[in-house]
Amino acid sequence: MSEDSLNLVLQIKVDKSSSDLAKVQIKPEEITPFGGIFSIMEQFDALLSNIIDSTPGLRCKSFGYSYAETLCSLMCVFFCGSSCVEDVSAHLMHHLSCHPKLKTCSADTILRAIKELTSENITYTSSSSEKSYDFNTADKMNELPVKAHCKHFYIHANRRSAFYDNMLILRE
Repeated sequence: MSEDSLNLVLQIKVDKSSSDLAKVQIKPEEITPFGGIFSIMEQFDALLSNIIDSTPGLRCKSFGYSYAETLCSLMCVFFCGSSCVEDVSAHLMHHLSCHPKLKTCSADTILRAIKELTSENITYTSSSSEKSYDFNTADKMNELPVKAHCKHFYIHANRRSAFYDNMLILRE
């Protein structure tokens, strides 16, 4: 074709219903291999953050990370296939910080928050072997599973019953 030739374009107008339209999603410029965890983090934030922050009390008022944010970061460590808390700082922080709204904290912050939630150790001494065992009941967090269960499964607070048994078994 010469440069002076005329190109004709046929335009066909098609009416589409709203069900035929494509869904447009805004994606970040940076692609992350852990992007699938974002929807889980958002659900965690929507469903459990208020319960987590109200049970042990606020961790911070104006700046820093709440208990819900630290527990969400800890959850991401294991859901993303890591086996230790330090992996959040070493491998995951760059990828998890791509989410525009959710905050991911460092391994040191997660470990400080866990330490804040512990209580004094209780020592049990076995009568048969005279061995001592230390365990921590984490009193501040004992009520959290019950509150979460009551809120999301609509169990009336004064009609609940739960059975929990903790047994120490002597092993050699």
